[in-house]
Amino acid sequence: VPVGVPGELCLGGPALARGYGHRPDLTAEKFVPNPFASQPGSRLYRTGDLVRYRADGNIEFLGRIDEQVKVRGFRVELGEIEAALLAHEAVREAIVVARDDQLVAYLTEEPRTQNLEPRTRDEQRNKETKEQRNKASTIAPLLLPQWEKGLGDEGLIPTLRAFLKDRLPGYMIPSAFVVLDALPITPNGKLDRRALPAPDAQTTRAAAYAPPTTPLEQTIAAIWRQVLHIEQAGIHDNFFELGGQSLRLIQVQNQIRTQLGREVLLPELFRRPTIHELAQYLDETGSDGEAASPLPTITQQPRDTSEFPLSFAQQRLWFLDQLQMDDSSYNIPLALRLTGRLDRAALERCYQEIIARHEVLRTTFAIPRPGAEPVQVIHPFQPLPLPLHDLTVLPASEREAAALRRAVAEASQPFDLAAGPLVRAQLLRLTADEHILLVTLHHTIADGWSLGVLVQELVALYTADPTTDPLPMLPIQYADYAIWQRDWLQSEILEQQLSYWRQQLAPHEDSLPILQLPTDRPHPSVYTTHGASLRRTLPQPLAEALRDLSAQRGTTLFMTLLAGFYALLYRYTGQRDLIVGSPIAGRRQAETECLIGFFVNTLALRTQVQGDLRFPELLDRVRETALGAYAHQDLPFELLVEELRIERITNRTPIFQVLFVLQNTPLPVLALPDLTIRPVEAGNSTAKFDLTVQIFEDDGALIGDFEYNTDIFDAATIERLTAHWQTLLAAIVTDPQQRLDDLALLPADEQRLLLHDWNATAAPYPTEQLVHHFFERQAARTPEAEAALMIDSARVVESLSYAALNARANQLAHHLRDLGVGPDQPVGLFLPRSLDLLIAVLAILKAGGAYLPLDPSYPAERVQFMLANAGAPVVLTHAALRARLQPTDAGSTTQIVCLDQVQDLLDQQPQHNLGATASPENLTYVIYTSGSTGQPKGVAMPHRALVNLMTWQLNNTAIDRPVRTLQFAPISFDASFQELFTGWGCGDALVMIPDEQRRDTPVLLEALREHRIGRLFLPFVALQQIAETAITLDLIPDSLREIMTAGEQLQTTRSLVALFQRLPDCTLHNQYGPSEAHVVTHYTLSREPAAWAALPPIGRPIANTQLYILDRQLRPVPLGVVGDLYLGGANLAHGYQQRPDLTAERFVPDPFGGHPGARLYATGDLARYLPDGNVEFLGRRDQQLKIRGYRIEPGEIEAALCQHPRVTQAVVTAQEPVPGEPRLVAHVVPQPPAPSPAELRAFL
Repeated sequence: VPVGVPGELCLGGPALARGYGHRPDLTAEKFVPNPFASQPGSRLYRTGDLVRYRADGNIEFLGRIDEQVKVRGFRVELGEIEAALLAHEAVREAIVVARDDQLVAYLTEEPRTQNLEPRTRDEQRNKETKEQRNKASTIAPLLLPQWEKGLGDEGLIPTLRAFLKDRLPGYMIPSAFVVLDALPITPNGKLDRRALPAPDAQTTRAAAYAPPTTPLEQTIAAIWRQVLHIEQAGIHDNFFELGGQSLRLIQVQNQIRTQLGREVLLPELFRRPTIHELAQYLDETGSDGEAASPLPTITQQPRDTSEFPLSFAQQRLWFLDQLQMDDSSYNIPLALRLTGRLDRAALERCYQEIIARHEVLRTTFAIPRPGAEPVQVIHPFQPLPLPLHDLTVLPASEREAAALRRAVAEASQPFDLAAGPLVRAQLLRLTADEHILLVTLHHTIADGWSLGVLVQELVALYTADPTTDPLPMLPIQYADYAIWQRDWLQSEILEQQLSYWRQQLAPHEDSLPILQLPTDRPHPSVYTTHGASLRRTLPQPLAEALRDLSAQRGTTLFMTLLAGFYALLYRYTGQRDLIVGSPIAGRRQAETECLIGFFVNTLALRTQVQGDLRFPELLDRVRETALGAYAHQDLPFELLVEELRIERITNRTPIFQVLFVLQNTPLPVLALPDLTIRPVEAGNSTAKFDLTVQIFEDDGALIGDFEYNTDIFDAATIERLTAHWQTLLAAIVTDPQQRLDDLALLPADEQRLLLHDWNATAAPYPTEQLVHHFFERQAARTPEAEAALMIDSARVVESLSYAALNARANQLAHHLRDLGVGPDQPVGLFLPRSLDLLIAVLAILKAGGAYLPLDPSYPAERVQFMLANAGAPVVLTHAALRARLQPTDAGSTTQIVCLDQVQDLLDQQPQHNLGATASPENLTYVIYTSGSTGQPKGVAMPHRALVNLMTWQLNNTAIDRPVRTLQFAPISFDASFQELFTGWGCGDALVMIPDEQRRDTPVLLEALREHRIGRLFLPFVALQQIAETAITLDLIPDSLREIMTAGEQLQTTRSLVALFQRLPDCTLHNQYGPSEAHVVTHYTLSREPAAWAALPPIGRPIANTQLYILDRQLRPVPLGVVGDLYLGGANLAHGYQQRPDLTAERFVPDPFGGHPGARLYATGDLARYLPDGNVEFLGRRDQQLKIRGYRIEPGEIEAALCQHPRVTQAVVTAQEPVPGEPRLVAHVVPQPPAPSPAELRAFL
C-alpha cells in the first residue's frame, strides 16, 4: 500500500518459525508464500497487526485488524478514542468497543477527583506507568456500576462528551458510557472483552440518539430522513457523518424552502450540520412561516407558442455549436448493461413515454428570423426509433469489443441542434440474456442529474402495470425554467451576484491566472476537443482515511479532494493563484429535481496557495471559497463571462482550464423484474477542458476519471499525474500537518528513476591524470603529424607538428617554472589568435599553473579587474599589446612576458616534458563570465573535471580517424577547451583563422571546404549562419563529419535541416553545460533531419555527472514537470575565484550525493525530463516572460518563426511601450523578399 495508508504487517526472513505444531491448517493460513522473494519457498507471516509507513520510513503501529470497526460507514480507530478518554483527569482506565453499530466506552474513574482539565503528556505518562505496576497485583475485578462514585451522574458524562467533541469527530464519540469499578481481566492479566457488560438503561449514562421534540425539529428530521434515505435522525447527529454531501444539502435546502417557506443559504447549512443547530438558527432568524426566499416560484407558462427563449447555459452551448460544427464534445452518453430476460417491447414503450413526458427531449433550436435571438422549439410527440443491433452474428469472443466500438461511435456522433432529435438510443444484443442500451443526449437538453432522472423513470415505467402511470405529473417543464431564469436575473439579484464574482475574479496584473500545466505538446492555435480518459481507483483504506479526515475537519469529501487537487496543481506548476472550475447542480427549487434538462452551472473556484501552508489551512481556504461560491451560484457561468468581459483566447477556455467534479448525483436503484442493470464504461474521445477530473464513489471506493485533451497530453503523462495525485493524498492523510511543499508527491519507483537510474553514469576515467597529458600522449604516438595550423585567406601561414608544438610548449613551461608559476596560480593570456596562444595554453598547464584568458578586445578596466581578482603573477602577451596592460594598481607585482621578445631565452630552455607538480584538484583555467552585479566572476575549473569530460568525449566521438578541427571559439570561452583537447586527444590538426575571417561566414565556409575541416564546435547562431549561407550560396562543406553545438538553445531551422540533408555522413550533437560545469549533457540527433524536433532536447548526463530537476525545496519534480536544473558529479568547478559568498550561494550541498562534501550547482535554468529520460531545456528562470497571465517560452516562438521559409533568425522579447500593456516583439532576419508582419502572424 502507499506510504501513509494502513495495511496488514507481514514479516519475512530467517527469523520466522516453521509454523504451528500439529496445526497445518492454521500454519497455511498465517504463513503464506512471499510474492516479493526471489528464493523459492520463501514465506511471509501475516501478523494480523495494522500498521502504516510514515514519511521518514518508520512504521507506526495502529492496532489489530480484528479490532478494526466500522460505525455508520466510518472506519474507527478504537485506540484513538481510548487515548482521548485517558487524557481526561477523571478517567483512570478506558476501553471502547463496538456493539450493534454503536460505540460503547467502558471506563473507571479516578478517586473523587474534581479537576476536569486534561492531563499533560508527562502526567499521562506517569499515570500509565502507575497503571502497569497496579495491574500485576489485580486479582478479581468488581463489575458493579459506580453510580455514587466520582463526579456523579449529572457531571461526568456531559463533561466527557463535551471533552471528546473538542478532540474527535462526531462519529467517534461513544453512544454509551459504562462506568465500572475495574475492567475485567483474564487470569493471564489481559483484558477480558467478553466479560464487559452490555450497556442498558441502568449502566448507560447518556444515549447517543436525541429525538426531535419541537415541530420544527421534527420537520427538519423528516427532511433529513427523506434526503439521506435513513430511518432515524437525532438532533445532535451530524449531517455529513450520516452520508450527507453538497448535493444532498441542496436537496435539504429545496425542501426547507418548499415545506417551511424559508430560504437558508448553503453556507449557513454547512455551518449548522445538526438538526438542533439548524432549528435554533431558524428560530433566531424568524418564525417558521415567514417567507424569506429570494427565489420566486417557477410557474408553468402558457403553451400558445412552440418557441421559447433559451436558458443562459443553452445559449452558450448553442453559440459554441455554431463555432464548432460537427462537434461531439457536448454529447452525454449513457450505456447500461441489461442482464436477464428483457422485454424489448416494454423497454421501447417506456422510452417513448419518457420522450412524451419531457418536452426538452422534443426540443430543437432555431433562429426564427434574420437577426433574431435563437429560440428553443418544442415539437409535438413523435415516436423515436430504438433500433436493435444483433451482435450474436459475431463470434462470442468478438461481441464485447464490437459493442464497445459501437458505444464509442454512438457517443462521438454529432447532433444537429436545428434538425434534431437531440436524443438517440439503440439496443445491442450480445446474447439472448445480455443487452446493452445506449442513450446519447446533447448537453443543451440534459446534464448528469438528468441521467439519473431518465433511468429512474425508465425503471418505474418498466416495472409498472402498462395501464397505469406510476409517475406523478411534472409540475413544470424545462422551458418554464428558462423563462423564469431570464426574468429573475433581470432584477437586483443579478447585481448582487455579480458584485461577489467581480471581487472573486478580480484580475491580478491585468489578467486572470492561466493554468500552466506542463504539456507534451503546445496548445494548438485554436481550441480543440479531441480527448481520451483513463481511470485510477484509490485503495479503499485511503478512501476511508480521506472521509475520516473530512469528518474531522468539518468539511465535505469534495472539499478535501479539491484541496488535494489544488495542492497537486501547485506542485506541478508553482503557481500560487489557481482557478478550478466545478459544476453545481443548479436545481435550487424542489420542482426542478424531477426534470430532465440543462440546469447545471459551473463555478469558478479561486484559491491562493502557498507552499508553507499546512493542509488544514489550505482546506479551510477551500471550504470558505466553496461556501462563498455556493451562496452565489445562481449567476450562470455564461453570463459571468459576458458581464466580466473576460478576454477570449482562441486556444483556451475562459477563466479556468481544468474542471474538478465529485460525481455523487443521486442515482436510482437499478432493479427490474428478471433483469439487473449496471453501467458500462465505454471510454471517451472528447475533452471539454485541458483536464477534467471526475471522482466517483462506488461501494466505498473512490474512482478518479481523468479526461484530457489528446492534442496536448499523452496518456502516459496523465497516468503519471494520477499516480502523483494518489501519492499526494496518501501523504496528506498520513500527516495532514505537513506543509504543502513537504508533501510526498513521487511514487517510490519514479523517485528512484529520476534520482538514481537516470543518474547512474559511473564510468572509469584516469583520476590521477592531468589535462595536458592527453596532448603529450598523442605527441608521443604521432610526433610528426600536424598539430596546429594558422591560415589566412586559404593560405597556411604557420604550422607545427605535435613534436614541435610539444617542444616549444615545454620550453615556455620551464621558463614559467623559473618565474615561480605553480599549482593554482593563474597565468594571464593576453594574446591574439595565433599559434603562440596554443603554445602558451599548453605551457601554463605543463608548468602546473592555470591559464587565465584575457581577450585583447576587452576594455582595460575589465582586464585589470580580472588580473587583480584572479591574483595572476604572470601575463603572457605580445609586444604590440604590452601598452594595454599597464596596471592601474601601483603596487601590482604582475610580471608581463612578451613572447615575441623572449624567444632567444626560450630557445635555451629544455624541450622535454616536465614532471608533474599539479594534482587533479588543482586548477586548469580560470575563465571569467558575466556577473549579475556588473563585475565578471571567474570560474575556477580543476583538472579532475576536465579529464572526466575529455575521457567521455574521446570515447564518444563519431569519427574513428584523425581529421582537422576548426579552432573557432575565442580562448575566453570554455568551448575553446573542448576544441583544443578533443582535437589533440583524437590526433587532429587544429586549424586557426584570423578573427575577421572567422566572423565572415562566406570566407569561413571557403576555409572549411578548402582545408577539409572534419570537426566543428559551434554555438547555434554561428551554425545557423553557416547553414543559411551554405544553402544559399551552394557552398556545402562536405568534409564535415561531426558538429557539436552548445551554449545556446538549438533550433532545427529549415536551413539547418537542408544542410544536414546535404551532409549524410555528418553527425550533429547537442550539448549543454554552463561554464561552472562545462559540458554535462549530450544528445545526438538522428541521421534523418526531416524528423528532427524543432527544439531538440539537451540529452542525458555524460559519464560521472548527475543532473537533477528540483523544486524550490530541492525535491525532485515529477517527470515532465518544469523545475530548476541542478548539476552534480565530477565535472563541477571548484567555484568562483575569490568569491566564497557567491560560491556558497550557487554551489549547494548535494542532498542526494553518496559522499561527504558532494555539491550541486544551481544553474538558474529551467528544464524538465522527457519520458525517454532525455532533458528538455526551457530557458533561464530570470528570462521568463509573462504576458496577460501566460508564461511565455521565447524559444518556442523563435523556433516557430525560423520554420518560415524566408526567416533565417529570430529573437523574441517582451516590451511595454505603454505602462501596464506588455506585448511580445519578434525581431527577425529575413531572406528576400522579406515577409510582412501580417504574413508572419498568419504563419504562427
